[in-house]
Amino acid sequence: MARWTDEFSGIRNLDLARNLTVFGDAISRWRKTRGLTAALLAEQAGISRDTLRSIEHGTGKPSLRAVFSVLRVLGIHQEVLNAVEPLNNDFGRMVAN
Repeated sequence: MARWTDEFSGIRNLDLARNLTVFGDAISRWRKTRGLTAALLAEQAGISRDTLRSIEHGTGKPSLRAVFSVLRVLGIHQEVLNAVEPLNNDFGRMVAN
């Protein structure tokens, strides 16, 4: 049982790493779409360049506050909040009932 749990945990960690990379890539593309340099986005978000780098690369452990600061500067924070609201999609509404 422990071996299966360890293997499953490794799979979950791989999925998480993959999702963080996809998320970070999207943030990087939004930054470029907005015509912002990494230095300017970090400055406007009130975070260090290293923190922005960890968000864009899906590495490290940036705070949720730092991530939302970046989303706010990019102008996409409300869309992200709407996306995670369970009552805004069919699956969430189904589970809520």
